[in-house]
Amino acid sequence: MAFHELGTNAVRHGAWSNDGGAVSVKCSLQIIDDGTQRYRIDWDEHGGPRVEQPKRKGFGTVLIQRGLAAETGGSVDISFAETGFSFRLDAPADRLRNE
Repeated sequence: MAFHELGTNAVRHGAWSNDGGAVSVKCSLQIIDDGTQRYRIDWDEHGGPRVEQPKRKGFGTVLIQRGLAAETGGSVDISFAETGFSFRLDAPADRLRNE
């Protein structure tokens, strides 16, 4: 659901709302010194309209920040930089495996 929300917002308000915008998505698996694995997702929008910090948190932001963090046992960081929206998820890899 989180990726659906990110994509929908990019189309409505962000980088995909104009012809010059783009979204970069990077996924990586990192092994920490103690041997644990962390999964990271970076979503960065650029080339879209100027971004402004929203005046209030909507349902989608709450879904992404609280729901995804709780579901994965990780941390979520959202940034509304003027040059583009960004999203980061850092979570234990074992919480994201579908077994």
